Amino acid sequence: MRDIQETSDELEPVSPEAAAAELMQQNVAAGAELAKQNAGGAPGHITGRWKQAARGGAGGNSEGDARRKLPKTIGEYEVLDEINRGGMGIVYKAVDPKLKRLVAIKVLLAGDGARNEDLLRFQREAQATARLQHPNIVPIYATGSFDGKPYLVMDFVEGRTAKQLKEEGRISPRLALSIIEGVADGLHHAHLHGVVHRDVKPANIMVDKQERVQLMDFGLARRVDEDLEVTRAGTTMGTPSYMSPEQAEGNLKNVDAQSDVYSAGACLYELLTGRSPFDGPTIMVVLRKVMEDTPVPPRKLNSKIHKDVETICLKCLEKGKAHRYLSARELAEDIRRFNAGEAINAKPLGRWALFFRGARRHKGIVAVLLVTLLAFIFLLIDSRLQARAQVEKQEQALKSALDEGKVALAKADDAVAALGQAQSPGASLSEFQQQSARARTFLSDASNAFSHAEGIAPENAQSKAGLERLKKLENDLEVRHFINKAQLFLNPPQGPDEPLILPNYASAEFAAQEALDRDPGNVRARELLHAAAGIRKVTVDTEPEGVQVFAARIVDALGRQLRHDPGDLGKDLGLTPVQNKELEPGTYILTFHHAGNAAQQATLAVSRDTSEEWLHFTLPLYAKEENMAWIHEGNVSLPQVGVTRIPAFAIDRFEYPNKAGVVPTTGVSLLEAQGLCREKNKQLCTSGQWLRACMGDKERRYPYGKDYISQTCAAGFDANVQKQPMLAGIFTRCHTPDGIYDMSGNAAEWTDSEHGDSDSQETVFGGDWTSSFSVPDITISCRGRRLAAEVSKEQLGFRCCKVSK
Repeated sequence: MRDIQETSDELEPVSPEAAAAELMQQNVAAGAELAKQNAGGAPGHITGRWKQAARGGAGGNSEGDARRKLPKTIGEYEVLDEINRGGMGIVYKAVDPKLKRLVAIKVLLAGDGARNEDLLRFQREAQATARLQHPNIVPIYATGSFDGKPYLVMDFVEGRTAKQLKEEGRISPRLALSIIEGVADGLHHAHLHGVVHRDVKPANIMVDKQERVQLMDFGLARRVDEDLEVTRAGTTMGTPSYMSPEQAEGNLKNVDAQSDVYSAGACLYELLTGRSPFDGPTIMVVLRKVMEDTPVPPRKLNSKIHKDVETICLKCLEKGKAHRYLSARELAEDIRRFNAGEAINAKPLGRWALFFRGARRHKGIVAVLLVTLLAFIFLLIDSRLQARAQVEKQEQALKSALDEGKVALAKADDAVAALGQAQSPGASLSEFQQQSARARTFLSDASNAFSHAEGIAPENAQSKAGLERLKKLENDLEVRHFINKAQLFLNPPQGPDEPLILPNYASAEFAAQEALDRDPGNVRARELLHAAAGIRKVTVDTEPEGVQVFAARIVDALGRQLRHDPGDLGKDLGLTPVQNKELEPGTYILTFHHAGNAAQQATLAVSRDTSEEWLHFTLPLYAKEENMAWIHEGNVSLPQVGVTRIPAFAIDRFEYPNKAGVVPTTGVSLLEAQGLCREKNKQLCTSGQWLRACMGDKERRYPYGKDYISQTCAAGFDANVQKQPMLAGIFTRCHTPDGIYDMSGNAAEWTDSEHGDSDSQETVFGGDWTSSFSVPDITISCRGRRLAAEVSKEQLGFRCCKVSK
């Protein structure tokens, strides 16, 4: 392999400008072909690492068969084997037939089907790597297009990744330092050429058989001179466990060379201890630890680690950039100092250590200093005037610090209170950020002043009270920060020339919950949490009042039907009137238990877009039979008959078998419908009864009102909806004021004649789930009357009526 490596050094890396221009041109030319070859394929993600172990593939399985179907050539290179494969790309081992040297070829599988960020990452890797030539960076030699797919030609490295070596238990503290030294040298070279890697991790570090280290996968790299709009501010790029705090925060302007130094330190930590500095069950937990927590000192996890090595590692992992190494070069030099047995810069000696070291070198001078110091101490003890002056000085300093703290605290209080106005709907995001920064400045000033006062007089009551007030203000500021985050996630700012940004309900819920954790009584945070989760306040009333109400959810917020046991009544909402009861989003069966009467049912939909009108539900309960509505005596206009007086009667709330959430019975004849009603001690509803129940005293055109509302009932061709669920009451707005459901949808309904007219006995009313809307008055309105012969038998259903309560 040494011979191969030495010869491969003869290949000249292409210039960054040529590589970028060539790759961009090839991507555009290959667009149509890529779309054909990759249609339907989900974009993947190439990690940028390859493995020497992937030579064979598993014999006899589909994956192994796929890996053996290798292209003979890619460009001028002869393909030998497949090294690694991902959802977005594949890496081949190949040989240059001219130079007879091994190379690695990375091919982007997705074409026009790839996400913009996938193509951008592939281009970024070419542009960033092509400008870098360093022994510790895997170079790129050429770019090209293979079957319409862009590819990169890179040096082939025979070895293992640092991650693999760690998992195999083959990394000693010495090797870990050597690996990070090489990584730091490579990063320093990249930083000098204006490239920030942004994804330094053990899986992106190759170690060959001679323990030479090479850094790879610049797919997330950013050139210092590129437009930040390429990656939108607030986006988190990289691998969470190895991100710097500023990178985890999504603050792209602050992600620079020192951010890569942090990631290198995170790699050193893992190689030394066998675990990453921060870990957790979710990405959000890891990111939060990166931004807020302090890593466990490596020596507590591995006692074999030298103290200076621990110091080097922890200096890289400092939260503040001012306390980290200023460059990757400083990190590499400190590692070399340690290996040479010299004092490292990362651990400056303390005052006593400096004193004793100087004392050993200058014993005479130290003796004089000691004598002088003792004389000065004796003078202080003997001088009451000087002691009194010192006390007065401390008192003055204490007063000054307290006054300064009170002023800063008052300003901070006003600034935090003003954040409420900056969070109003009309305020801009920049206003809140400016006001927040102003409040943090005052809080910092107050903290410094009161801490100084506490240092002068630890038991001073004013300084303690100031610090307590300061903690409350800091907590209030954090609460407002998360509230603002939740508001932005729910109502993202829309730019005039930018694509529509949809609300991020999951992130809004997380931010609102964080605010509530810090201030459980915060009303606004609770409102935002409910808005993010889709929780709404429902009011349920009955006529008469005092009826027990239960709510059982049968459909979730995503429209998926839930398993429902008819015997499970669900959540007890109490006695009517039920005021502002909070319910999660979904469709509910409401069950009403009225003393002396059978149970009644209704359905109710709760969602973010449900209007307040439909969240206030009133149900008349005057029929004694189960799931029947009582209709008072009144007139109705019958077709071809005219105005007719209809005596009072009860009618099923749902189509037979008259159960909420149950598929209605269809495909029955008129005689079968009449017989099934008689079995229930009822009669098939007459045309007059059906029309009276549907239209009411006001002669409604539709069960729910005088005007047609799209997609309110289960009818077939409404707004190009070809398939609709046919469950009783699932269209919760398709009901009359008396709570009678689906009279304009689900199934067309048989009716009996008023006077034994054989022609009218073949009459059906109400729309069905296949009805056309070309003539709505005769398909889905209350007046929609058709002959049974015009309706398919499979669409015919019915409901029953009863004259007595």
